[in-house]
Amino acid sequence: MPAVKISEATGLQISHSRVKGKPVLTHLMEVQDYCISILAREPIEYVMVLCLDSQNRLIADETVSRGTVNQTSVYPREIVNLAVRHFAHAVIIMHNHSGAETKPSRANIEVTKDIKKALAVMGIALHDHLIVAGTSCVSAESLGHL
Repeated sequence: MPAVKISEATGLQISHSRVKGKPVLTHLMEVQDYCISILAREPIEYVMVLCLDSQNRLIADETVSRGTVNQTSVYPREIVNLAVRHFAHAVIIMHNHSGAETKPSRANIEVTKDIKKALAVMGIALHDHLIVAGTSCVSAESLGHL
C-alpha cells in the first residue's frame, strides 16, 4: 500500500510540474490530464481552483470545497477571495463527479455563471469550469455554458 501512495504522489508531482509555469490555455489537454490525475479516483466531490497569471501560467491550485459522494457546496465569494489572495489574472474551476457522468448539472451551470460575474467585478476572468468523472474531463466553456 505505501508503494502505491508514493507512486501516486510522484505521478501527481510530475503532472503538476508539467502544468506549473506553462501557458495553460494553449495546453488544455495537459490541464485536463492534470485535473484527472488529481480528482479521478476521489470517492467524494471536490471543487478546486487553478489561479493563473496574466500569461495564463499556473500560480496556485487549491481545494475550496470538499463534499459528499454526490454534492459539494461552492460559494462565489470563496473563489474570488482565493483569486485575489494569489493575485490571479484568471481562474479555472474544476470539480469531480464521483459517478461516471461528466454532464454539468443545472446547479453546476448556475453557480458557474454566478462565479463568473463575481470574478468579473474584480477584473478576474473565468476561463473554464472543468468537470472530471473517472478518466473523462469536460469543459463547460466548450459546451457553451460560460
